Formats: sequence, C-alpha cells, structure tokens
Amino acid sequence: MQNKYKLLIKIPTRESIEILTNYFLIAYAFLLPVSTHYAKTIFIFILIGFLFTSNFQKKIVNVLQNRLVQAFLLFYLMHLLWFFGSENLLIAKFKILDFRYILYIIIFATVIKEQYKEKILNSFIFGILFSEIISYLMFFNILPDYITVKAYSTNVPFMQSYTQYAVLLSLSLGLIIYKLVNYNTSIIIKTVYTFFFLSASINIFIIGSKLGYGLYSIAILTAIVFIFKKKISKKIIFFSLLFITTTYLLAYSNSAVVKSKVDSISHGLINAYKKQEYKDSIGLRIGWWIYSYDVFKNNILFGVGTGDHLDEVKKIVNLDKKNKTALSVALTSGGNGSLHSEYLDNLIQFGLIGLLLFLNIFYAIYKTSSTNSTLELLKYLLLIIFLTNSTVSLIFIHSTLGKIFILLSALLVSQQKNFSNSSYN
Repeated sequence: MQNKYKLLIKIPTRESIEILTNYFLIAYAFLLPVSTHYAKTIFIFILIGFLFTSNFQKKIVNVLQNRLVQAFLLFYLMHLLWFFGSENLLIAKFKILDFRYILYIIIFATVIKEQYKEKILNSFIFGILFSEIISYLMFFNILPDYITVKAYSTNVPFMQSYTQYAVLLSLSLGLIIYKLVNYNTSIIIKTVYTFFFLSASINIFIIGSKLGYGLYSIAILTAIVFIFKKKISKKIIFFSLLFITTTYLLAYSNSAVVKSKVDSISHGLINAYKKQEYKDSIGLRIGWWIYSYDVFKNNILFGVGTGDHLDEVKKIVNLDKKNKTALSVALTSGGNGSLHSEYLDNLIQFGLIGLLLFLNIFYAIYKTSSTNSTLELLKYLLLIIFLTNSTVSLIFIHSTLGKIFILLSALLVSQQKNFSNSSYN
C-alpha cells in the first residue's frame, strides 16, 4: 500500500522543473505581444522554476559573467545611482520601479536551455501572427465580442502604439524571410510563413507608422544580406531593391493613409527648416533635439539626473513662445514622459556616460555569437531595428516592447559551462 502511494506522489526532479520552465517560456513568448495580463501570470511560474534551477549558485555566477547580462545590469544600475542626484524624485522613483523588468535578463539567461531557444523564438513569431490576425479583424470591423482588445491606436490590438507594433512586425518579417529561404520545412509551414510575410507587409503600411515604413525595408535588406552574405550579387541586390521600391510605390499610390503619412514627413521637415515650426510629429522631434542640446552642453558628462531631463528641457522650451505649447505636451506625461528618443532620454539624464552605457548593450549584442544561424540573424535584426527605433522612439518606457527586447536578447546568451545535474546547490 505504501509503495502505491509513493508512485502516486512523485516529486518532480529539478531537471523536469527546468524543462517545464522552458515550456512556460514558450507560452510567455507568445503572450507578450498579445496579453500582458496572462504573460505576467506565466512569468510567476517562470520565476518559481528559476528558484528551483539545478546548480543555482554556479549558474547565476556564470550568467553574471556574461558581457550582455552585465550590459543590461549596468544600464539599470545607472538609473539607481543617478537617482541620488535627482530633483524630481517622483519621476525618478517611477522609472526605477518601472524598469525593474530589465533584471529579468538574469532569470531568462539562467533557465533558458539551448534546445528550446528556437521554439521560444518561433512562439514569439506566432504571437505576432495572432496579433496581426486580430489587427485585420479590427480593420474590417468583424472582431468577435469575446475578443477584448486595448486599441490604443487604429488597427493595433494589444500594444500602446503603432510604433511598437511596427518594430515587432519588422523584426518578425526579417525572421520569416530567413525561414522561407533557408528552412527545408513542409509545404504547409512554408505556406503559413508566405501568408504571414504578405499579410505583414500589407499590415505594416495600413497601421500608419512612419517609422514602420522605414523599418520594413531595413528588416528585409538585413535578412537578405545575412542570407546571401557569402554569395551576394548585383542581381540579388537589384531584385531586392526592385521589390521594396515597388511595394512603396504601390502603397503610396493606393493607400490614403500611406500618402498622408509620407506627405506629412516632407511637410514637417520643410516647416522645421524654413519656418522653425515644431508642431507636427516630425517637427516636435526636431524641436526636442534642438532644445535638448542647450541642456546637454551644460551637463555633458553626467547629465541632469534620473527623471530630471523633462523639467530641464521644458525650461528651454518655455522661452520659445512660437512652439511652447506643442513642444510641452509630451513633457507633461509624468513618469512616462520622454523626449521621444532613447538616445536623447539617456544623453540628457545621464550625459555621455549614459549614452555609452546604452550603446554598450548593443555592442554586447554584436559581440555574441551562436552556432544557430536563426539566432545569429536575430542578433543583427535586434541591433539594426532597435537602434533605428531609438532615434525617434523608445524601448524601455514601453514595457511590452522592453520585455520582448530583454527576452529575445536572453536567447543570445549562451551557458559557457556544462553543469552536472547530479549535484544541486
């Protein structure tokens, strides 16, 4: 009788917990771009699995020695240290608490097993595909009642803005091209990927993100150069550019949204250059760069402190009667207020030191290497797409985008040592 109960009550091994945790990570990768609520619930199980990891202390020490993990930790530590010199403690405290998810890199890098990395990445891609299907349902006004969306922007179901959505769509497009060209998969899977590529190509234009229009070609060209890097030819370059140019011309000619957005770029640039008017989305960003310079030149090395950048730039903006009202709007959003550029936010808050520590994350990404070619392409896509995004938008304030960036970066971290499962710490 006792033996029967022993069989029924089987205590899971740490190895089985680690495997289960990786399956939770697969679910987490799918849910991040779809539902932050359910993603948070899944993360609790990932955290529990992390605490039961075999050889816990040794693995943590090993992970903390990784250049990429260190880069993220230094970036977060900078926010903590500069807090003590901040005048706007409310915003500074908000940023420190809100950016805690950067520390997830330790958890992910510790528990992710090599054989599950591509499964996690594929799950993220299918999460974007699901999000895209909902986006089309919204576009055609046929969304079922039982599907709840947080439509912060037109046709963007689950994210705070079409900019974040465009970044993730572009990233997925680059990966999909690679899978279509390089993978010897079934006809069904290739058909799904082909459908996804075509539908995402259309979707990135109808959501109305000007940044997305640029990221579209960047993602495609990055993937093509990576795929054919050893045998790149003029023919490949010609047909790639022809496809991209044709896509842009068709979009501009047939979509009122695309035409309006593209025309607004030239209109904003002309107004900013000729009239010194910084009132539309392009002009505002130019204005913040111009007025931020006056703050930067007086705080070159260390910046003004965590969260103090908005108040300092606002002082300069208030001297401009012509553009004061428009430029001040985005500087009154509390902890989420920003200068609409990851470069500017870090440069003004933390000076050149802050900018270098931010760029150090991308240098660390660049220095990673993987025998898995899909992850190697992911490295370059993260580098190019997120660095481009940072010129006119943000990563870490948009927590959904930031968490995805952390998770995908963690896939690039390799365990340099093999730990025996026979002993546990």
